[in-house]
Amino acid sequence: MSVVRSRSRREFFITGHLEYAPDTLDTEYHRDLGKRDDVEVPKYYYREDDPSKGPLVTWRAHANLLFTNWLSWVVDIE
Repeated sequence: MSVVRSRSRREFFITGHLEYAPDTLDTEYHRDLGKRDDVEVPKYYYREDDPSKGPLVTWRAHANLLFTNWLSWVVDIE
């Protein structure tokens, strides 16, 4: 994930998918496995890179913090 701002500092762009549920990529991975031969296991997504061990959910707190900070800055909720 990256956060980029414009030179004017009036626009911010966030890349990535912080809104994803913990199993969204897992669902997409298994869907694509049934359609194509070249689907690779997503790196660092599953415990020990093993789809049978389920996804790691390490981004949720960071996503919530980023959204809360952004909302506080934009709306001034304090």
